[in-house]
Amino acid sequence: MISILTHLHRERLLVYCLLLIVHVALTLAFLADRSPGTDAATTGFPLDDAWIHLVYGRAVAQTGLPYYNDGALEAGFTSPLWMVFLALAELARSVFSLPVVISVKFLGTLLAWISTLAVYELCRKLSSSFLIALLASALAAANPVSVFAQVSGMEVALTCTLLTLTALAFTLERWRLCAVLLGLSLLSRPESVLVLILVVALYWFSTRQTKMRLRMRTSMTLILPAIIAAAMWICYCLAVTGHPLPNTFYAKYSSADALNGFATIIGEIVLGLPAMFVGFGVVLFLVGVVAMIYRTTKSSLVVLLIPWVFLSGIALTRSMPSGCGPYFYWLRYAVPALPFLFIPIAIGASAIANPKQYFTLFRVRSSMLTVFKVAAVLLLLVCFVGYPSQLAYRKSQFAWNCQNINEVQVEIGRWVKRNVSKDASILTIDAGAIRYFGERKTVDMLGLNNHELLANRKLLRNINTQPDSLADYMRSVGATHCMIFPEFRPSLVNNPTFPQLFSQVAAFSSANYTVASPLQKLMVIYGLNR
Repeated sequence: MISILTHLHRERLLVYCLLLIVHVALTLAFLADRSPGTDAATTGFPLDDAWIHLVYGRAVAQTGLPYYNDGALEAGFTSPLWMVFLALAELARSVFSLPVVISVKFLGTLLAWISTLAVYELCRKLSSSFLIALLASALAAANPVSVFAQVSGMEVALTCTLLTLTALAFTLERWRLCAVLLGLSLLSRPESVLVLILVVALYWFSTRQTKMRLRMRTSMTLILPAIIAAAMWICYCLAVTGHPLPNTFYAKYSSADALNGFATIIGEIVLGLPAMFVGFGVVLFLVGVVAMIYRTTKSSLVVLLIPWVFLSGIALTRSMPSGCGPYFYWLRYAVPALPFLFIPIAIGASAIANPKQYFTLFRVRSSMLTVFKVAAVLLLLVCFVGYPSQLAYRKSQFAWNCQNINEVQVEIGRWVKRNVSKDASILTIDAGAIRYFGERKTVDMLGLNNHELLANRKLLRNINTQPDSLADYMRSVGATHCMIFPEFRPSLVNNPTFPQLFSQVAAFSSANYTVASPLQKLMVIYGLNR
């Protein structure tokens, strides 16, 4: 017995170290990419949203409260837990002089590694095969979009970690740990509330023979931390904005095309995974799903259902347009569900390697078992074939995304700090890097970080469409400049009145724009005429 435990301990230590090496190596490869001819991959983030969270994180580190502008509480962040992590990174910068961008990227790498360890443990438990679990977890660790996410500065890696650990805790029947993780996941991504409902439902489904009193007590254990977390977040939002949800929900919520959005997620994101290369990964996945349904344990059900429940929440609350698959701007919403998809792939390989273990009616001659085991491993290895090209593509895309943000939003923020007086305000559409580097009072023209403007829909519409309304509003808030994407607001800047009220002061563009819509490749600074 002792020798078995020692073997398992050594096996686990080996796997953990190998997976850590994979994560760190890929992070370094992404940060070292020089496709734009600059070090943007090291110094920047691929989305302005990362800088928005850092604005709040810096405020928490300096004051203990999530201010957007000095002394102005806001609810312009969807992940309060990630904001706390970023506050720690800001504290590390001030105390140890660690570059905050590097700290955040390696924090994401650490979190992604923990998530992969959870995937390995789930594969090991459900497949009972060391080699298959190792290969499947390596597929998850090296998944190009997941690597992109771990160095993106976004809350994606944190959400992945919390959800995969939740599934593992549920499988091990560690109910208190599962409850805490569920509560934290709500503070990482609000869509996780659907995972909470699923977990409680699966607990009731799997404990039909258990005494009602114990079921009720365990259910309350699972729910209570989430209730506390949700109540704290809702109370904060109500106190600050008068609404129970963060600003981003009211600004971006869209459920009009949920069915097509879900189909887009499956077609462009799930089936677009390089592990699904030429259909081999799809075959393993489908075999694994059938095997897991055939056995129907609470562990298999939680692993199978969590990703689809989470993705349903994304489709119900976010616009996922056709053609979004290549862009991390949209991919980030779906990435927390992706690690779970590698577990059925592992189970599929395990079922092929040992069909009698999963399908009792399946008869295979003993002489053929070796052939089946080799075939299963080969199918898993073939799933890696698409990885090199996809990693190269995502690595270059990451560097260019960072370059785009550095060339436009970051540079405008630095321009603001040099050219705008400290007592003046500015208006802008992208309100992350410009606020972080500009260090001036910033009014978000979309209302994402300005709940008062967001609540006044008529004013919000007018300042984004009518030059005279924009000028009047700028005077009312003491703003001297506004930053606009001309192609994003053509009806505003092409209005004949606009040149009479505003003068172009400076323009910042990125020639090879890769973040999302090319409408945002040029941002112009306009000064309000006296």
